[in-house]
Amino acid sequence: MPKLVYVLSPAPERDPRLRAMLTRIQSDGLSYRAFATSDELGTLIADDLAVLLSERFDLGIEPPERGSTGVLSTPSEPWDSSACCSPHSDQPLTR
Repeated sequence: MPKLVYVLSPAPERDPRLRAMLTRIQSDGLSYRAFATSDELGTLIADDLAVLLSERFDLGIEPPERGSTGVLSTPSEPWDSSACCSPHSDQPLTR
């Protein structure tokens, strides 16, 4: 599982134990991202999460060809959600 680590920098009065932990992280081949402001931290987190999610949910689906209308076909029969998704149903959901 990926771990995202962000460290406020510069931080001249950083606790010595935290400095030691950051040194260990680097020596283990891991990395962390430094930030200076809360806005920068927010941007880093948003960017990193976008990358993680795109990697996690990449289903190998090719993008539509240029000129495609993007119109989805209509199913031949309407879907009856009450058959499987009723909040009061005693039947378990199945795939």
